[in-house]
Amino acid sequence: ASSIFVALFEKLFSTRLDGIIRNPTTKSDYVVNAQHVVDGLAAQIQMDLQHITGLSIVNGDLQALSNLVHIFFHPCMAAPCIVAG
Repeated sequence: ASSIFVALFEKLFSTRLDGIIRNPTTKSDYVVNAQHVVDGLAAQIQMDLQHITGLSIVNGDLQALSNLVHIFFHPCMAAPCIVAG
């Protein structure tokens, strides 16, 4: 899931996240990437997202995933959100 959120974040905000492991192979790599997405999103929307962690995303925590999807959905409602290659 973290790779999808990395791609979504970078496309939606037209930026490249620093510190992303571009070819993740371990669970730890995916956790790092997911945490960078959460931190980057928190900075972009100026909101505390401490209730969502990279580990919870990678572990498939439904509440964390739901929260993250919900947060991504709102910027898409404010402006055209096209996530295509």
